[in-house]
Amino acid sequence: MANSGGRTNIPMAVLSSGTAYHIIQMPPQPTPMTNASPTCWERLQCCLCGPKDNTDLIGAAREGKYEHCEIILKKGISNINTQDKKTKQTALHIATQHGNERLVDLLLSYKAKHNIQDSQGDTPLHLAIRNGHHSCSKRILECGSRKTNLANKAYNTPLHLAVRRGYKEIAADLLQKSTANINAPDNRQQTALHIATQQGKEEFVDLLLNHHAKCSVQDSQGNTPLHLALEKENYTCSKKILETNNINIDLVNKKLETPLHIAVSKGYKDIAKKLLEKSTAKIDAQNKANKDSALHIAAIMKREDIVDLLLENKAKSNIQNSKGTTPLHLAVKKKNLVIVNKLLERGTANIDVQDMEAEQTALHIAAMCGEEEFIKVLLKHNANCNIQDSKGNTPLHLAIEKGHNSCFEKILEGNTVNINLVNAEHNSPLHLAVKAGCATIADKLLDMEPYHNAVDDSGNTALHLLAKCGFLNCCVKLLKKNAENLNAKNNIGDTPLHLATQADRADIVTLFQSYPSDCNSQNNSQNTPLHLAVNEGHLSCVTELLKFNNLMIDSSNKDGSTALHCAVKKGDSDIVSVLLSHRADCNAKDSLGNTPLHCAVTKGNTACCEKLLQCIDLEINEVNTSREAALHIAARLGRYGVCDLILKHPKKIIDIKDKQEHTPLHLATEENNHEVVRLLLSKGANWKLRDKHNKVPLHYAAEKGYEISCEYLVNAFNESGQSNAFKLKNRRTPLILAAMGGHHHCCEMLPLDNIDLPDNFGKTALMYAIEEDYVSTTSFLLRNNAKTDTKGNKAKKNLKEKKSHQKQKKHETVLHLAAEKRADKCLRFLLQDPNTKELLSKTDEEGHTPLHEAINSEALECAKILLSYEASPTAITKMGMTPLHLAAKKGDPGLCSLLLEYEIDMNAETNDQETPLHLAAKHGCLDACKVLMKKKGIRKIAKDKSGRTPLHLAAKNGHVKVVQFLLKKGGHPYERDDKDSTALHLAAAKGHLPVCEILVSNATCLVNTLNKEGKLPIDVAFENEKDDVFAFLISKLKPKAEDASSSHSAPNKDKNNKTKNTEKINRFHKYMHEALQPKGQDKPRE
Repeated sequence: MANSGGRTNIPMAVLSSGTAYHIIQMPPQPTPMTNASPTCWERLQCCLCGPKDNTDLIGAAREGKYEHCEIILKKGISNINTQDKKTKQTALHIATQHGNERLVDLLLSYKAKHNIQDSQGDTPLHLAIRNGHHSCSKRILECGSRKTNLANKAYNTPLHLAVRRGYKEIAADLLQKSTANINAPDNRQQTALHIATQQGKEEFVDLLLNHHAKCSVQDSQGNTPLHLALEKENYTCSKKILETNNINIDLVNKKLETPLHIAVSKGYKDIAKKLLEKSTAKIDAQNKANKDSALHIAAIMKREDIVDLLLENKAKSNIQNSKGTTPLHLAVKKKNLVIVNKLLERGTANIDVQDMEAEQTALHIAAMCGEEEFIKVLLKHNANCNIQDSKGNTPLHLAIEKGHNSCFEKILEGNTVNINLVNAEHNSPLHLAVKAGCATIADKLLDMEPYHNAVDDSGNTALHLLAKCGFLNCCVKLLKKNAENLNAKNNIGDTPLHLATQADRADIVTLFQSYPSDCNSQNNSQNTPLHLAVNEGHLSCVTELLKFNNLMIDSSNKDGSTALHCAVKKGDSDIVSVLLSHRADCNAKDSLGNTPLHCAVTKGNTACCEKLLQCIDLEINEVNTSREAALHIAARLGRYGVCDLILKHPKKIIDIKDKQEHTPLHLATEENNHEVVRLLLSKGANWKLRDKHNKVPLHYAAEKGYEISCEYLVNAFNESGQSNAFKLKNRRTPLILAAMGGHHHCCEMLPLDNIDLPDNFGKTALMYAIEEDYVSTTSFLLRNNAKTDTKGNKAKKNLKEKKSHQKQKKHETVLHLAAEKRADKCLRFLLQDPNTKELLSKTDEEGHTPLHEAINSEALECAKILLSYEASPTAITKMGMTPLHLAAKKGDPGLCSLLLEYEIDMNAETNDQETPLHLAAKHGCLDACKVLMKKKGIRKIAKDKSGRTPLHLAAKNGHVKVVQFLLKKGGHPYERDDKDSTALHLAAAKGHLPVCEILVSNATCLVNTLNKEGKLPIDVAFENEKDDVFAFLISKLKPKAEDASSSHSAPNKDKNNKTKNTEKINRFHKYMHEALQPKGQDKPRE
């Protein structure tokens, strides 16, 4: 048929093959008028076209096209058992997987194989069961499939899958209609019975047991079906399995658990009973986790009935688990008295067994838990009261420590209890009773005549502890029985009296007054009981201690402090009053020489100071080891109130001096305690006195910028009408010190009569302000006519300062100073003054202008400022150096570029005929060389007074990069100086091997050039013992034929020296011979 375009209308059909699609030409489909049905049309397509290969059956099955499959099978054009390349599935796999019963029937009718396995090891039967297609699985089984034991890659047989999925009919069919292996294991070694019991499927358990499934098979974890049924609490399944005869109940899993362990842990008494009826061989088996037996577990679970059952079956009650714990221990811990009684009465429990961790018996645990009834039962069965655990504690210790009074009394009823046993910390029961605050227990123990002198690990006797805890009645009872150790000391030297006072037990202190208690006993820190009472602020104890007739109130401790020292440090004015009323020494000194008043002032305790100052015997001017009086400390620490009190004392010395000869006014000023400064001045303190550093207080105020203190001191100065400048030994005035720190507000207060007075270094206040770039201070000094010309200022000779040996530079003007110190802010400010601007052209003793100084200090910003104010860029120093010379010498490309912007002579020469390029090359300043060489007209081979070019100087000083640059930019390597030396001669003389290598690589003939002395560069290297250069040059000095032809580039005088060069080579043999001679045979070189 042809369409309107004249082309045949042949439709295309696509058949899927699972891995590819085949495109075939098809005749045109019938029009809607055609009577043929679509199904018939599909049949016609298959008949006309036919499959292209044998995989079409799989594709048709996958698409569920029954007719296609039927036609393919009828034509026999495809192998019915062919497998897909990837999944290895046949058409029967696909049909069963999708539950296509009609197609399954078709394939089975054509004898499709049932036992082919796909890539996962599944047969069609596996897939039918997994996907719940019961009818498909039945059809396969009805076809006589007997090989139903094939396992897939997970080792699952169809029976495993049927049980796991809960398909009982299929499972029954497999067991009845096939030879299914009922005990086949999967990848976890589990049988179908394992799965059924684990999932609690009772009907499956019945089915499997009826078909004689084995009950004693163990999976990969060692579990039998019974283990799993019990573990999952499937009670009915467990009973069903136990009803069978072919079961071994003594098997243990990898956790070493028997079914009995699990049954007991789940509380299944009847199952436990049935297990024991079958076998008692493993009744005492211990599991892996804690090595618990069934009896341990029953005790933990508090199952009295199961304990009874186990004991009836002769379970061992003394067996210990991994922690050494017996069932009796566990029963006591779980507080189950019934089980305890059963274990003791019906079992063979060893009542005194100790566990492994704490080495405790059941009685220890009962005492620690406060279980009085348990203790009663245990003691009834003759439990040992004196066994000690790992820490040395007996049950009595533990009962006391935990405060269980009733338990304590029960244990004491034991006739054999030893109340004097001590634990690892050397605590007896009496010690613990006191430490636990159990006065009743302590009292009862004292009635039992314990050993009174026992000490704990801190060295405390029972009396120490009783005194500390304040057990008055117990102390009385103990002292009546034995008062010999009343003054016994513990490890830190404390007596019972020390501890009583420290704990504020005034009644105990009163009690000790009736006994020979040593109230002056000192502990390891040499503190008496009075020291401790004062340190703790226990006024009542202090009062009681003062009643001792023989008390030494002024006894000092290790720091030399008396009780009064301690009281004022504590700031307890009440105790201070009590001590002073008992005539405590108010002038006593500690190890640092401090009196109680010193300490009170240091702590700022005004009330204590006031009480001390009221003492008639007080020596108010006493000094400590630093020669500080109390007033010094008060002034230094800014204690205004204390200072006011001291200054009111009639015996005070207001200007007393310390070791550094500081007066209180010095110290107050130095610490900026301005209110104290005002107070001292108002009380007549002498502000003119000098300390060891020759400073008056005003020096400190000015130097540190303390404005308020400075104001008070200046006012005192002004009121005196004096004009003294108060110079230090270095001639620095307060104004200079203030200027040095930039304290312009202080400068404004200070006298300006000596504003231009220089110090020993020849510097004025203005110069110091400029040096540090303090603009505000500089502005103030200039407004007050400070001198800007420093020519007349001379430094004093033989200075004693540390840096006196250094040469002090003389600056002509303040502009010089600002430029040198890079003080650009001050410099700009100075140049705004027309008078100062005139100093731009002034020169110092070396002929330097301020611009020279700026460049010398590499102060680019200062140089810009000076040039903007028309400083001369061509000014010459006494050495003939322009600013450009200095910039080149410093190697600062920024300064060089800045100066070259002005009309200057870039080839200007110094007195030594050196251009800026000479200096840049001489000092190895590559960047400066680059800037200079960029300018047109620069003389690349200019010579200095020695006839040396920049290349000569760079080579002589070993500046490799500069030498490379100059050669690249046209520097002539054959140029000679006044001695006919080339750059190579100079480099060889200094031993600069890299420079020599560069020069020779750029001019080979240099090695043959002679200077005025007739020496080659190698001669110079040899004479100066530059061995590495000598070795290099001798390797290059070989007469070659081409030397003559290349010698046109050398100077004319070298052209006829070939013969001389040959003679020189002969001489090198002599050099080498001399160099190789032993040291003893050395001959002088020619």
